[in-house]
Amino acid sequence: MKYDVYFREKVIRKFIDESDWHPVTGQDYYRPLDLTVRQFYTKCNEDGYDWYRWDAVRVGLSNLVEMMDALEEWGYRFHTVDGITDFTERPTFDLVKYPEPIIRISKNLIRSEMDSHPVLNGMLYDGEVVERNATQAVALINEGERVRDAIKKCHSSYPSIRRFGYKGSDRQCPRKTMKKVEKCIMRLETGEKLKRILKELKLGVWSFYRYKHYFSFQSSPALISSNL
Repeated sequence: MKYDVYFREKVIRKFIDESDWHPVTGQDYYRPLDLTVRQFYTKCNEDGYDWYRWDAVRVGLSNLVEMMDALEEWGYRFHTVDGITDFTERPTFDLVKYPEPIIRISKNLIRSEMDSHPVLNGMLYDGEVVERNATQAVALINEGERVRDAIKKCHSSYPSIRRFGYKGSDRQCPRKTMKKVEKCIMRLETGEKLKRILKELKLGVWSFYRYKHYFSFQSSPALISSNL
């Protein structure tokens, strides 16, 4: 059976959902992890809030075909198109809680916060494929291949190769962008409008909020919003 890099993770998540394996609120007597609310959030702080990926939850999983059979009994359907097996209808997933408020900035520079986010495609990417591609890329780098070329050949990414063995130079510092952020902060302190400064410096909103904490300027949301 052939399937894309998202299929296996989608099957696993829906199988866990339908099995009612939530560590706190799940009702299945045989669920692999049974925690109190306090224990759950302690483990979230240690292993991440995406509890579906915890090793302790996945330790009792069946193989892929058995999970697909169970999902079909629960009403899900699969089909094969051009030799690739997938869900007939894309399944939906619950929002994933995030440990810190997520700042969202619209194209009109409207700032909002939320504490959960949807399950993203990157979270559904097959972990075994990620590891395989990253280790292949690291092997090529160790043989003398340039980092960029190795990542491209193996369909990997820089965070993935760092996770699976590449040490790197620890000098991944966007100096030009940070200089623009510093200039932006200096101009904000004089009372200029943020939107105008970003446009003149050709600096993205995301970059500004990402790097502003490197500098001494303590930009409260109220101050920034008043300068928009």
